[in-house]
Formats: sequence, structure tokens, C-alpha cells
Amino acid sequence: MIDSATIWDLVEAGGKLIAPAGIVGAAIYAVLRWRLSEDFAKKDDLKAAIDGIGKRLDRVDGDIEKNGEAMRGVERRLAAMPGHEDIREMFRRLAGVEASLSGTVARIEGVSALLANVAHQVSLLTQNELDGEKRK
Repeated sequence: MIDSATIWDLVEAGGKLIAPAGIVGAAIYAVLRWRLSEDFAKKDDLKAAIDGIGKRLDRVDGDIEKNGEAMRGVERRLAAMPGHEDIREMFRRLAGVEASLSGTVARIEGVSALLANVAHQVSLLTQNELDGEKRK
């Protein structure tokens, strides 16, 4: 068993080690703080970096808003454009107009031939009148 004198001797020896250990610990802390202070950012540097990031985020938010407006404009224009069924209906109506035009062209060609005959007859009649006046 350990007697009380031995315990007090240990406490006394430990007490003599605490002061030098504290001094060594404080010295290590001071050296580490001094060496590591160059590796870590300072409060002012962090604040400036955070402010810069905030400004960039504000610009990005503005860009997103502008792009959103442009996108909504494109969506409005697309909504106003004719759809697949509308275009199919336009092609169907265009085919009807084409068929009607081909019939109209045939009639115009017939009228054109008739007018050519009429013009020829008018020319003959005019020539006859002119020749008739010369005979008198």
C-alpha cells in the first residue's frame, strides 16, 4: 500500500512539472498561432470575399431575371404561333385554292383563245373597211 507521504511526494513532484509544462505549452501555442496565421484568412479578408460573392450573386440573379423575361417572351410568341392542326388546315385550304386556280387558268386560256379569234375578226373587218374606202 502507498502511504500518505508517498502521495504528497508525487504531488510535489507533479507541481514542479506543471509550471515548466505550462510555459512549454504556451510557447508551442504562440509558435503555432504565429505560423498558422499566414495559412488562414483574416476576418477582413473573409468579409471582403463574402461581399464580393454577394455582389456576383446579385448580378447572376439579375441575369437570371433577364433571361426569364426573354424566355417568357419566347413562350408567349410560341403560344401565339399556329399549331400542327392549324398548319394542316392551312395546307388543306391551300390545296383547295390551287385546285380552284387550275380551273380558273383553264377558263382564262379559253377566253384568251376566244379573244384572239375576236381580235382576228376585228382586224379583218377593219382591213375590209379600209380597203372598201380605197375602192371608192
